[in-house]
Amino acid sequence: MLVNTALHQLAPTPIGTTPPYRRLDLHGDLHPDEKSAFRDLAVQLAVSEDYDRQTFTSNADALVFLLAKLRTPDANSNNDEEGTLVPPPPLIVVLDAFESFAAHPRQTLLYTLLDAVQAHVAVMAVVGMSTRLDVVSHLEKRVRSRFSHRTLTLPQLPLADFEAAAAAMLDYDAVTDTSDFSALVAAIHATRGGRLAVLRTIALPAAYALSPTSPSLNMSTLWAAAGLVAGGSATHGPSPLVVSASPLHAALLAAATVVHACGHDRFTLAMMVAAYTDHARRSTSTAVAVTGGLPAIRWPAMRAAVSAAFLDLVAARWLVPATGGSMGATDEANMPVAGGAALETWMVEIGASVRAIEAAVRETPGTDAVVAWMRRG
Repeated sequence: MLVNTALHQLAPTPIGTTPPYRRLDLHGDLHPDEKSAFRDLAVQLAVSEDYDRQTFTSNADALVFLLAKLRTPDANSNNDEEGTLVPPPPLIVVLDAFESFAAHPRQTLLYTLLDAVQAHVAVMAVVGMSTRLDVVSHLEKRVRSRFSHRTLTLPQLPLADFEAAAAAMLDYDAVTDTSDFSALVAAIHATRGGRLAVLRTIALPAAYALSPTSPSLNMSTLWAAAGLVAGGSATHGPSPLVVSASPLHAALLAAATVVHACGHDRFTLAMMVAAYTDHARRSTSTAVAVTGGLPAIRWPAMRAAVSAAFLDLVAARWLVPATGGSMGATDEANMPVAGGAALETWMVEIGASVRAIEAAVRETPGTDAVVAWMRRG
């Protein structure tokens, strides 16, 4: 809404007319990798068929191709009445959930876009939006050097407005008009921030919980979906960690906290493995820690062992299914099997505080460098 208002004030555009700029939107939660993001840009530019026929050696080549298409008459009909080609309109790329793009290995999408802006490849701007105040600190050095560091910080949505937005999402007065609902929303507002958290935390999980025998929302369902009991305390805590017997569990837990710190409330085993292996490649200190007892995660050679350790962490509730709460019998029955491809894309979230996870990892010998990585992440 803020970006829409700003663009309208800069270039008022009456309804039914074309704005004097080209806007492209990407959302970090919808694009787990650069390939899908660049293809979405091609779709929005209406050149997806040409894009799919190309073979790109890098993301920079893909962006150059898309920008070149902007300069052609077929891409944007940028001709005057005499058929003369005129310069393409300015390009504005809006990145919602910016922290999710920052969590990608090597941050190549951000680097490619910001490098194009700095190199004046086209008249373009990149606007990132995030609910995290520390998102800039998660940018790699090469990305940060191309970032303008112009930031605008907005206050958190007031609790009353936050509750009104949550109530509008559910649209069920029998629940939303109760004091218990207000208490639930206050707990989410205090710990998880934006309105998207309401959708992820209670709205979607509660909708999934509806059934022919229980067709209506109720507060017990909403509290359970949020992983809380009435009053805001957690419904469960993790079982004693199995890390002491297997340093591999410590490596996965460390990766989970780093991915979470990068802004992913929900994440997959594939994302955890990518974060850990990327750090291991770039960090000499981590390589020392590997020889000291914490194993490298070699993928896919260690697929079965890593998958089994991941499922151990889920069973012990250090990681929980991303449907919002504790794992029930249905979740256990539908849990992907160790080593299966489905397991790598199964969404989970951390089931304990970062401090508790850090303490558990620290108990494993040879993990000092990994604990330091968790703190920096």
